Amino acid sequence: MFDPLSAADYADMLARLLPRGRAWAVTDPASGLSLTLDGLAAELSRIHARLVDLIAESDPRTAIDMLGGWERVLGLPDPCNPSPPTTVTDRQAAAFARFIARGGTQLALLLEIATAAGYDGIEYQQTALFMPDVSTADERLYDEEWSFYWYVWRLTTPPPGWDGLLCLLERIAPSYSVVQAIDGLRANEVSLPT
Repeated sequence: MFDPLSAADYADMLARLLPRGRAWAVTDPASGLSLTLDGLAAELSRIHARLVDLIAESDPRTAIDMLGGWERVLGLPDPCNPSPPTTVTDRQAAAFARFIARGGTQLALLLEIATAAGYDGIEYQQTALFMPDVSTADERLYDEEWSFYWYVWRLTTPPPGWDGLLCLLERIAPSYSVVQAIDGLRANEVSLPT
């Protein structure tokens, strides 16, 4: 990271930038020129320190002043998380994780995100359309709208966080899709409307 320069560093730089000659010599610390340079140096040092802070605030891992802004932009705290992080370190970690999260519309990726969030043992299935070249005669016929539905289920009793999982999947699923939760059944055992 960058280290800010001190007021003494800036005063020295400003003194070196003065024209040569006796009139510009900074020998008396109480002279008007010396006091002017010290005043300018203090302000330049303060601005430099704030610029270094701004660089640190541009990364959610090190943001403190702008952490609230990062959370607002990234949609944190996550409404699907019943116990959001409260410490600054945990909030920074959550913001950074959301910031670098991979995106996409593949169902496998969405469930990978759900597994990383602590929801394991789930399966999914996307509703398939009848295709004349591939499908058999006993398959259901669904209209095109059903190609945007996909199902998530557990074969066991849903855990306490099941509602949180559904919230998470609905939030990260593509906007054109519909998530259907099925408790304890496989998707092919569910009677789908036509």
